[in-house]
Amino acid sequence: MDGKFESYDAEQRAMIDWLTGRSPDARHAIAQDLNFDFAEDVFEWILTQPDCDLATAASYFWRTEPFDLLENSAYRSEDSMTVQRLIDRVNAGFYSRSEIFYGGQEPREGEEVDSSTLEEAELLREFAHDHKASNLPWTLPEALVPPFGHRAVRISDEEDPDKSEELRKLFAGLGTGSGLIPAEAMGADQPPGKMPQPAQQFTVGKKQQRRAGRLSRRSTFTSHSLRRDGD
Repeated sequence: MDGKFESYDAEQRAMIDWLTGRSPDARHAIAQDLNFDFAEDVFEWILTQPDCDLATAASYFWRTEPFDLLENSAYRSEDSMTVQRLIDRVNAGFYSRSEIFYGGQEPREGEEVDSSTLEEAELLREFAHDHKASNLPWTLPEALVPPFGHRAVRISDEEDPDKSEELRKLFAGLGTGSGLIPAEAMGADQPPGKMPQPAQQFTVGKKQQRRAGRLSRRSTFTSHSLRRDGD
């Protein structure tokens, strides 16, 4: 594993080990369902791979609710710093691979492109116009605005969390799915013999709680952008 990732906790190291050597499509599919709270280092690893697809970067960007981040940019959160680094890479042309179709986070029935993503893009443009772009830490990279790409994700059965028991366990270790919450997230070591508490399906963490009541932009594996060719 790359040296700078060696200090990650066991659950994140396990997922990165599994992802190492996998295709950009597999990494994209996994990134769509990772829990932000317990997989920050996994996201950073995925987003810094030289062959990371632009759709993966865009999906992460829109999941962070970027308008909220820009509007509150005086507060330097982990999300905002990760987004700043991502935007720097986009502007530098780092994400040269753009094959996977990206139509926004959750297109409604009958939509090819998610209208809410396009609406948020317009809010970001207006905010930059009203507050003088040069005074802001970043502005919207138009390269991240859907639609772009030309094909569906291609993954094997072993790379599909709906079919892979190994992946289900890796996701559970990172607070996603119906498995167990990582022990360190419980706030204390588990007493001997005490069973860890089960997590709810698609565990709600601190970032999701802050966004309660807002439209979820979290893609799922049933999204048309994640359907494998031939499905």
